[in-house]
Amino acid sequence: MSTLVPIPPIRSRGSPGRHGPSLVADLGYEPVDGGGLERAGLLAAMVALMVPMWPAGVDARAIVPPLEYAFGDRSS
Repeated sequence: MSTLVPIPPIRSRGSPGRHGPSLVADLGYEPVDGGGLERAGLLAAMVALMVPMWPAGVDARAIVPPLEYAFGDRSS
């Protein structure tokens, strides 16, 4: 069994993103809803920041907030 790696497909506004997740799953990865295209710039910025850290031996995940804080305050 292959290892599943979350890949965040970005869908267009109002689109349920039907085809992207199935293509990602067909490649053996686990699709994750990454939001609409308005979030694509945020994803690109995160990748530009984090990817160069891995070859340098830095755990880039350490700069990302824990999952329970990743989406902001949901109490309101």
